[in-house]
Amino acid sequence: MTTRVLWLRRDLRLADHLALAAALDGGAEVVPLFVLDPTLRTPSGVPRLAFLSGCLEDLRDRTGGALVLRSGDPVDEVPRLAAEVGADEVVASE
Repeated sequence: MTTRVLWLRRDLRLADHLALAAALDGGAEVVPLFVLDPTLRTPSGVPRLAFLSGCLEDLRDRTGGALVLRSGDPVDEVPRLAAEVGADEVVASE
């Protein structure tokens, strides 16, 4: 079975999500991932982080707890998770 990491960036909805549809194509196992970039952790980013936290909790609930949350540089974290889960591909949303 094909395994794909779905790297969620800004679009955290599941309905009408083109990257999710592409990831699921052919019955693949999908591992949803959100990487919290440290650049968001600034004093001006506090309200955004609070909102984002609520959105991610909701998304984790809607994915049955499958959402993987990582903190760090996406350049490092995305391939790291792909290797951990043996992903064949990474599909990214906008």
